Amino acid sequence: MRRAMRGLSRREFLRDAGLLVGGALGSSLVSGAGCTGSTQKADPVLITVLNPEGQPPPIMLASMAPRLDTMDGKKIYLVDIHFTGTQVCLEEMARVLQEKYPKSSFIYKLKAGAYAENDAVLWEEIKQNGDAVLMGIGH
Repeated sequence: MRRAMRGLSRREFLRDAGLLVGGALGSSLVSGAGCTGSTQKADPVLITVLNPEGQPPPIMLASMAPRLDTMDGKKIYLVDIHFTGTQVCLEEMARVLQEKYPKSSFIYKLKAGAYAENDAVLWEEIKQNGDAVLMGIGH
């Protein structure tokens, strides 16, 4: 029933592809020795398995930036990293924040490249001119 509805099961696929599921090494050594007509035991085979994950670098902890003592006269950047819907949200946030804090400046910026890519020009602009950053990184 399962085969008719979905095609091959995983076990049937692996079997038909010439792969053995579980115990492949041990059973092939025993059956291989019996097929050749030899009464000698097969030499044990040493298999080295490497971990493909490797070793991640250590995590470097960094503290959060200190809070601003006041919003008055501050320049706040709102950075969009291209996440769906972020532009509409950040532009509305800039409008609402500007109404609430009229002595502050709120600047919407679209980051160049994808999330993990560095936008050195934008970061340098923020370091030189900004007092704080709000990044829209999704929901």
